[in-house]
Amino acid sequence: ARWAEGARRCGACRVVRRARVVRRCNGGAADERVAGGAEARDAAVDGARARTAATESEVASASEGEGANEGANEGAAFDAEELERLREQIAVLELSLDAAVHTQQFQEAAALRDRLKTLRDRDPYWVVQTELQAALDSENYKLAAELRDRLSKIPIPTPRATQTAASTDAKSSGDREKESASPIPLSITSRSDTVTKGVRVSVTSKFLPEQSKPARQYYVFSYKVRITNENCPKGMVQLVRRHWKIVDLAGHTSEVKGPGVVGAQPVLDKGESFEYESICPFQIKLDASEGASARAGSARLLRARAGSEPVGAMSGSYFMVGGALGNEWFEVAVDQFGFFLPP
Repeated sequence: ARWAEGARRCGACRVVRRARVVRRCNGGAADERVAGGAEARDAAVDGARARTAATESEVASASEGEGANEGANEGAAFDAEELERLREQIAVLELSLDAAVHTQQFQEAAALRDRLKTLRDRDPYWVVQTELQAALDSENYKLAAELRDRLSKIPIPTPRATQTAASTDAKSSGDREKESASPIPLSITSRSDTVTKGVRVSVTSKFLPEQSKPARQYYVFSYKVRITNENCPKGMVQLVRRHWKIVDLAGHTSEVKGPGVVGAQPVLDKGESFEYESICPFQIKLDASEGASARAGSARLLRARAGSEPVGAMSGSYFMVGGALGNEWFEVAVDQFGFFLPP
């Protein structure tokens, strides 16, 4: 009440109160001590507010800068080892896709294409390359320039034609020999002919397309064997056991041992022959995680599908008995022969 009455008497008392201060008006003059204190407090509050606003502005500017930098570096940040593994998997799929197209396995090719796109979408180089092409197509040259600069900071994938050689150059000579060596001699054919102690073994292999499933990398072959006792010094002989060693283009090996052949243990006098036919299936498995070895296997598979390299190979021996009493054991070799797809 006293404040309101004083304010009415003196219009000079116009000081804003920010605290519970009792003002007295004395002949139109305000209490300068109280008013001065209030103004000082107001100035302090306003100063703090100004400093807070400045700090918030600086934080916002810094955040915007970080956001801009993050956008500029999008696709450039990567783990080198993880990127190398990713690109090895891409290289394996590219070779498999070429093989599928070459052999007209278009359903398999479509699945490989989709898997390849999924992997490429994880490679920062291909992501930025795709964005750059889209920017050029839409004539957005400003964006294209930014993407070009970003692309220059990402390691370029090694071209597929030289990728194996480039990765091999970084390895020791022992590793190079191990990765480049094929598990199957390239000099073999689909035939073999061997003579041991007057017993000749001739073998010919043939692809069975009706039993094979190339889309699943499953191949079935037949092989025909002719065993002839041309002039064995032991006279009449009998085939008792067989032993086969089998290897595929990926380097997987297996062995088969057992009595006789196709359920028989033929007896051959001089000049007599025995023929039989059997089958040998191959399920080719290439593991992309094996890196360079998987790439080499995929390259061999591509050549095998073109008929220039075997899908697998086989060699072995027959154990026979002969002599006057039929108790003289000897081994007859079967030279290695290959299983080839038609060109």
